[in-house]
Parts: sequence; C-alpha cells; structure tokens
Amino acid sequence: MFEILPETTDRVIVVKASGVLTDADYQSFMPEFEAFLGNRGTVRAYVDWEELEGWDEEGQSGAFLFRSRHRTDFERIAVVGPEKLAESARQLAEQLDCRLRHFLPQDRDAAWAWLNAV
Repeated sequence: MFEILPETTDRVIVVKASGVLTDADYQSFMPEFEAFLGNRGTVRAYVDWEELEGWDEEGQSGAFLFRSRHRTDFERIAVVGPEKLAESARQLAEQLDCRLRHFLPQDRDAAWAWLNAV
C-alpha cells in the first residue's frame, strides 16, 4: 500500500510504501501522484520502504507502468529502507531519469539533507 504522508511539501512528496505492493496499489496511487505533480515539472521524493515487504507479480507490472509514465518527473529520490532492498533501489535508479540514493533507516537525516540540497 502507498500513503502520501503529511510531511509532503510543495517541493517534496513523501511516500510510505508498506506490505506487498500489488497492481491495485499502483492503480490507486497513480492518480494521487499525478494530482500532486500537476504542472510542477519535476519533483523530489522521499520514499519510505522501511515496512515494504516487496512486490507481487502484478505489483511488478504496476511498478513498470508507473516508471514508464513518470520516468522524467523526478529530479531526485531518496529511498529509505533496509539493506535487503538496496538492490531494488539500484534497479529503480537505472530505470528513472533522476538522481536516486538508497539510505538505511538510521540515516534518515542524511536522506533529508541530500534530498533538500541545492
């Protein structure tokens, strides 16, 4: 499931992904993200994967569709999650036209600092 968190600002969308992501999760999240994106051009994202368990087969298809539609909509993404998801973050970085870094949960402050750097 995806949740847009209240820490979201005009410049940074803060998203928590948890559990096993499904295509239905992506289908409900995409309109929310697109509403946030509006006419902003590119945005920055703080993505919390601390409670993410992974993706089911249909969720992988939903993720592919999301990446395809929004490949150029991000300027920078900080993914915060356990080491076991570092490879997933690396693969995501290869598929999006932006700077993306993975941070361990204990490095949240560094993730925010990197995300908000000029």
